[in-house]
Amino acid sequence: MPSTYLCRRLNLVALLLGSVFCVAPLSLANADSPDAKAKKVDPLDGPPVVSCKAWIVVDADTGKRLDGANDTERLHPASVTKMMTALLVSEVIEKDPDAINEIITFSEKADKTIGSTSGVKAGEKVSVGELLYGLMLPSGNDASVAFAEHFGDRVGEASEAKGYDRFIEAMNQRAKSLGMNSTGYRNSHGLDNDEHLTTAADQAILAREIMKSPILSKVVGTSTYKTKVTQPDGTKREVEWNNTNRLLQYENYLGIKTGTTSKAGACLASCCERDGDRRIMIVLGSSGTDARYADSRNLWRWTWNQTPPNSAKTDKQMTLSPEAKRIHESALVIDGHNDLMWEIREKGSSSFEKIDIRQPQPKIHTDIPRLKEGNVGAQFWSVYVPATLGDKGTAFLTTLEQIALVKKMVEIYPDQFELATTVDDIERISKTGKVASLIGVEGGHCIQESLANLNHLYDQGARYMTLTHSKNLSWADSSTDDEQTGGLSPFGVEVVQQMNRLGMMVDISHVSPKTMHAAMDVSKAPIIFSHSSARSVADSPRNVPDDVLKRVHDTEGLVMVNFYSAFVVPESAARYSVRFDLKQKLIEEVGQAEADVRMAKWDRENPMDLGTINDVLDHIDHLVKVAGWEHVGLGADFDGVDALPVGLEDVSRYPYITQGLLERGYTEEQIRGILGENLMRVMRKVEEVAAEIKQAGTNP
Repeated sequence: MPSTYLCRRLNLVALLLGSVFCVAPLSLANADSPDAKAKKVDPLDGPPVVSCKAWIVVDADTGKRLDGANDTERLHPASVTKMMTALLVSEVIEKDPDAINEIITFSEKADKTIGSTSGVKAGEKVSVGELLYGLMLPSGNDASVAFAEHFGDRVGEASEAKGYDRFIEAMNQRAKSLGMNSTGYRNSHGLDNDEHLTTAADQAILAREIMKSPILSKVVGTSTYKTKVTQPDGTKREVEWNNTNRLLQYENYLGIKTGTTSKAGACLASCCERDGDRRIMIVLGSSGTDARYADSRNLWRWTWNQTPPNSAKTDKQMTLSPEAKRIHESALVIDGHNDLMWEIREKGSSSFEKIDIRQPQPKIHTDIPRLKEGNVGAQFWSVYVPATLGDKGTAFLTTLEQIALVKKMVEIYPDQFELATTVDDIERISKTGKVASLIGVEGGHCIQESLANLNHLYDQGARYMTLTHSKNLSWADSSTDDEQTGGLSPFGVEVVQQMNRLGMMVDISHVSPKTMHAAMDVSKAPIIFSHSSARSVADSPRNVPDDVLKRVHDTEGLVMVNFYSAFVVPESAARYSVRFDLKQKLIEEVGQAEADVRMAKWDRENPMDLGTINDVLDHIDHLVKVAGWEHVGLGADFDGVDALPVGLEDVSRYPYITQGLLERGYTEEQIRGILGENLMRVMRKVEEVAAEIKQAGTNP
């Protein structure tokens, strides 16, 4: 629909043309009539129209993003800033409980701070515990300065800065440690500063921490608080602090923090709980005080209607226990297959500026904050390229481009990733808190039938290669193509032998059962399945039959379980096979474009059952039963699949595998093995076999 401005321009043009060509002039009555004016469309779906610049809703327990808009845009936070001020104070109290009774004497600087105030004057005294209410209820800018001056030398890292300035440094350090990577603090109160910026997503992280604190959650949920301050002459006077958060007058709202400045607009962090389901909402940049409450209440109605209480809790039947947290946080977590590089290529034009994974990226499965939440210590990044590129002769060069993209990621985020090529590298890098980043080649089509190309991929850092992808090669059969070779051709045997020489793991995910057996017959080193599950549980050709699993045990190999719903949920595996055959038939009959259209309709009429985390745990149980727990790992296939079980939606969810294994009776040793130590054993053995071959100077 044309805009009002455009309509007026068109009317003016019509009038001008009328005068030139003697056309009857447009009547003013018609021009001013309601039907002649452009009208805004009132949408019947999607969130309500709001005045704010950005908003987000997250699950308060898990941090999972439920909805939002512009939530990674950097904006002024106003007094929402004081959540970080309060958090630093509360963490001092946690370490030293006596600190809550310490007396703060207000300085001239604190008293003269402009804006909202606690009403405490220079020279007056109040305890730390009391002043938290003066900070958070009336949003006392003066209180924030008093806290920063009092605790500045006791927070954060050692620094040349002292007092207030050191407290600001500590605010930024704490933000970084929480994964609030788009936040920069320049003061303790939130008064406008062009470099004092944050995002709604970052503030949701902070708000979760506030609500976890027994002290702060009580403070922010208090409507009115009275206390007495000691005046310079020793007499006391009463002060009353009223919470500026109007939502507290309604049931279910638990507080958190308001904020308003000219540049920030009106902001509100709020927390609401219904039927035990607690969520946090951040609204930044509303048009006014009344608007922030209208925006928030409309969005709260939206989120509860869109995802009723508990419907969005993917782990509602599984809560992380202290034991699971302890094991998971101290374990080396390694995933065998992640397709982030292809997502960056396709959705971000191979640019980490377009898709900055330091920021939350809800449209994909992987970003740095969620990798940290999942405690991922090492990741094999798949340098997947489509099997069709093998026919076009461009697979090898495109694979090199994808390897370069992995290295580019490591270069852009050196504080988060480091390239690894050996077991020793993984051990060293993971201990620094970085993600040890390894390269896995997905499909032998990438070498274009050249051992020289295979050697070059190894030299570029690749440490496994999947023998096939979705199509047969001249030297090996795929699990999703008609049998051709019946195992490995003589050249296929050479490929496996050369991988043994190099110390490159032989990956037999995607290959046919006969090729699986052939590879294990040839290889002198243990083989891996980088992302496959158990065929006896879900009958997909992408999964591993029991007779192969028994040989995985005998040959000391490893199956890294896949999370894709179509491979792990029995009903979805059957659907996937039907869908695959139908799509191939349609491509042959009507071409790729028309086939995609018809398959989209078929998908809508035949939705996939996503399953739950328990479906994946069922596969782990079966793999352990047949192959042994020492031969099972994780290969989720994140960012390479379009459907994941409830509870395993992204890379933050690995801790729930640990919880699930605990609930099923696995020991800590077994869990640590499955999470990553089993892969380390296999990879070290592959390195040892390569060294033995080199020392002997013989073929494998």
